Amino acid sequence: MRCRNLAACFVVCLMVFAPILIWGQIRSGTITGVVTDASRGTVPGADVTVLNQDTNVAQNAQTNAVGEFTVPYLAAGRYKVGVKKEGFRTYEQT
Repeated sequence: MRCRNLAACFVVCLMVFAPILIWGQIRSGTITGVVTDASRGTVPGADVTVLNQDTNVAQNAQTNAVGEFTVPYLAAGRYKVGVKKEGFRTYEQT
């Protein structure tokens, strides 16, 4: 009898919590990176543009003091990342 009650309790908990777990899934991604120069030194203050090639929507970021950048909450798709900094060539990666 105890096993039957435990199974019933499990089923009830599953029915209550499953929709919450499914609803909480994130449907986006993040692009992170480090911008470096030819000598592998980091490049702080570089302008980073992430362009969704399917929707033509761009998001901008800037590298921090150690050359790192993060662009969160990106929908699934094909992206082009461009980096610009005065005194450097513009760089693009698809």
